[in-house]
Amino acid sequence: MPRQCTYEYKVKMIERFVRRNLLGYRPYERTLSLDIHAHQMHMGIMFEERHRAKPSKLKLFVNRYPLVEMGWTRPMCYAYNREVLGIQTRASCCLFCPFHTNYFYQHIEVHEPSCYACARRIDELVESRQAKPPLKSKLFLSRSLKRLRELTAEDCQDAQTFFYYDRTVWSGF
Repeated sequence: MPRQCTYEYKVKMIERFVRRNLLGYRPYERTLSLDIHAHQMHMGIMFEERHRAKPSKLKLFVNRYPLVEMGWTRPMCYAYNREVLGIQTRASCCLFCPFHTNYFYQHIEVHEPSCYACARRIDELVESRQAKPPLKSKLFLSRSLKRLRELTAEDCQDAQTFFYYDRTVWSGF
């Protein structure tokens, strides 16, 4: 299935806010020529995801990818956040992102039971309802094409990790 989360739930919302709240445009009002590509939208796509760094489809913005421009990878961002800001960060993504590993669901089952319960409800809805338009195959949240309730410990050995000094850190996916 196509996935357009970044565009639908982040980029479009930022554009709407800038147009209405900062520039004073009313809904459906034409963009003035002085605003066309006059603003920059900085996006936090890391170097290893640079294939996602594309020109803006929006009239207002020119997209900028500072982490790609600096060559920063996920481990480098983690190190900066840990050493300079004193925080430990993981990838930010939706609870039912199709890029999650099975390990993610195992992790939230243990550490965030209410989030896991929500993911289970979504998985059960996906199982019991028909997508519109109908799809040729079934939908699953897990990468192993199993229901979350059916995942085994062996299925969940797929955590994405990186090294930070002498230890392994889970990326969040």
